[in-house]
Amino acid sequence: MTFHNASKPAMNWHRFKKLGISTSLLLMLLVLISSCSKTTTSSATQYGTISLQFQSQIAGHNIDTIGKFYTDSLGRRISLNLAQFYFCGVILHQANGATYVVPGVYGLNTLQSGSISLGQVPVGDYTSITVNIGVDAAANAVSSAGYPATNPLSPQSPPMWFGNTVQGFEFVNIQGSVDTTVNGTGTGNKIIPISYQVGTNALLRSITLTGQTLTIGLNQNLNVNFVCDYGKLLSVVNFKTNPSATPFTSNSAVATAIANQEQAFLRYK
Repeated sequence: MTFHNASKPAMNWHRFKKLGISTSLLLMLLVLISSCSKTTTSSATQYGTISLQFQSQIAGHNIDTIGKFYTDSLGRRISLNLAQFYFCGVILHQANGATYVVPGVYGLNTLQSGSISLGQVPVGDYTSITVNIGVDAAANAVSSAGYPATNPLSPQSPPMWFGNTVQGFEFVNIQGSVDTTVNGTGTGNKIIPISYQVGTNALLRSITLTGQTLTIGLNQNLNVNFVCDYGKLLSVVNFKTNPSATPFTSNSAVATAIANQEQAFLRYK
């Protein structure tokens, strides 16, 4: 029986030769079968890139000149010398409920700001985007001086930092002038300076924008255009009674009101 079993390979090889299959062809077939057995059905994640572009406006008027007066929807004339804000915590949402959190992004948008890159994100269609206006608690607990110069959280001029880690970063910083006359023709002491700074962990606000599909293509950059309307943001402020405010002044409720208005402040362009 042992001899019979040993003779089987010789008989099989004879059969292969009769079929005209050479040794090299047989090896090629074995390699092909082996490689097919290792094939995986899951494909690697593909990426594109995404950038955010913010257009600063007051009631539909692009702020294209620093110090120029623009009329808001309430008929008030506002001139901005500085208007900027931090954002972080960007999340992309798909229709099926899946989300992608863009890691490690902190951006500072100014009146002169251009496109701000968020880096790579998986390709796909996203039905909404969430942006936090401000700085998350972990970053807010670190001194501005602790960040490298290339980081938007590093010391800025004008400052975007209240001066200590207890108070943290200025999430929103607005400075300029307003015309307090009824007919908007004021000069001299009728033009008063305004200054508002929003901050602290309690005033971090998440803004979710819907109504537009964001399609990220393979190796392509999607530039998402937003409008930030400072007229709407300041519509909750009485300039005459509260020309300035921070979270640490007696009228801190003004800073809270501005933070609560941020959902109306930001929209798709």
